[in-house]
Amino acid sequence: MLCHLLIFVLPTLVACGSKTSVQEDTSPFISDDDTAFFEPSSDTQEPTVDTQDSSDTNIPHGPPFSISSVSPQYGPTIGGTEIHIYGSDFPTSLRVFIGTKEAQILSCNETKITVRTPSVDQEGLYDIQVQSQEGTVSHTQSFQYFDTAQGQTGILGHFDIQQQLGSYWSANEASFDAKLMFIIPQDVHWWHLSTPTMDICTHSDDIPSFSLYPLDISAPFLELSNAEDSIALVWDSFYELYEEDSNATLLPNDTTFSLNIEDGLLTHLSFPSFFHTSKPSVLLAPILDSDQPTTITRDQQFLWEPSDATWIRIRMARLDPVTEQYNEQIICTLYDDGVHTVDPEIWKSWDPDQQIDVYFSRALESISVAPHNLSQARIVGSYTIVGAGFSEN
Repeated sequence: MLCHLLIFVLPTLVACGSKTSVQEDTSPFISDDDTAFFEPSSDTQEPTVDTQDSSDTNIPHGPPFSISSVSPQYGPTIGGTEIHIYGSDFPTSLRVFIGTKEAQILSCNETKITVRTPSVDQEGLYDIQVQSQEGTVSHTQSFQYFDTAQGQTGILGHFDIQQQLGSYWSANEASFDAKLMFIIPQDVHWWHLSTPTMDICTHSDDIPSFSLYPLDISAPFLELSNAEDSIALVWDSFYELYEEDSNATLLPNDTTFSLNIEDGLLTHLSFPSFFHTSKPSVLLAPILDSDQPTTITRDQQFLWEPSDATWIRIRMARLDPVTEQYNEQIICTLYDDGVHTVDPEIWKSWDPDQQIDVYFSRALESISVAPHNLSQARIVGSYTIVGAGFSEN
């Protein structure tokens, strides 16, 4: 009788803290040593495209160690994100897989493993596996890969302080407006919503349509803060963006705010310098801060003191005396060079003695990198002074 000889080959394990390689990985953050690895189980081969957050209550147990949570739970498909895997009784020799790709182990102890994520081919939710000679533990759908979007806008926002000038208003008011949205990445700045290019004026009827595709990150509110102030933004499900709370107060000028997300798909996403509030420009002409409304001409020249703004925005709005609605508007996005003359031909009609409201804004754009997909957060802080005059031929 023949005896069958069974040969078991144990996989090569890597001790915690030693350098591992990544299979078929082109990430610039990962090393590429030649080490043999065995494949994780087949049920982690493909990502699961889903928007549900990975809860810390997902605590699978295996002999004899366990995974309790992963932080952060997201990163770009290019890889290179440093993540922490928390649990208990991690062995000294182990390997970590995200899907079928090996992660580089940076450090570990009995309760925490720190790894750098490998690159993957497509976005989605992936399982994390910790493997050792004692067994394998999986934490299902615990890491969300997002398509890498370097150089594109993934977060777009505008925070505007508005102050009326002159004693000719029935009430001299100040207000604050905020809009913030997470979008499918594309190359867009806030000024694209008003003019097609920089340093031109556009009639409101001729503004080209610009489509944005909002994303719901499943956080009911956001809070921006600094050492002394905070801003609460609430989710508007109809417009699919965050806007200021109804109890919002005016913000201090020339101040930086941070953003820390504490809920939803991007929990713990942090921006230490998310945006910077603007200070008002010094407008020299037309003179808006006076006892009486000024005179506005069809080819009005604007003069102001340059102040290193990212851009200047001028909005001239002609008021219909019957409907009390704006029946014509001109919007300009300009370099902060101190002077601009409006092309008179851009107006479609012009009659004397009509009220022309003037909105003059100094805009500062803050740009930072979003860790979840390497897109840019392009956030504008602006200060708008508002005055009025009467049209003159």
